[in-house]
Amino acid sequence: MADPASPPSPPGWKRILVTWLGVYPPLLALVYGVDWVTRRTLPADWPVMNDSGTLQIWFKLLCTTAFLVTAMHYVIMPTMNALFAAFLYPESNPRARAERAEIDAASDCV
Repeated sequence: MADPASPPSPPGWKRILVTWLGVYPPLLALVYGVDWVTRRTLPADWPVMNDSGTLQIWFKLLCTTAFLVTAMHYVIMPTMNALFAAFLYPESNPRARAERAEIDAASDCV
């Protein structure tokens, strides 16, 4: 059962948007970074290398997702939740509550 004092969960589209904003930049950097490092450091005849001198897709995904999932859990999502708190939880934002209270008070007078 949910705690009545805790704010309701944000809509799914908001969570998806914030998660995507947290995943895309580091994933892009990781993919290019892993490719750049492996082209310069690993021998071409290494078992996980393609004929073109790049990592096989399964190994590249293994490396990038292992790092990204860990970073998402411990660093990225806590940071994104703090940065986008007003967007995700507008009802817990004191300014938004005050504005809503003013609107409700004005509408009661009419």
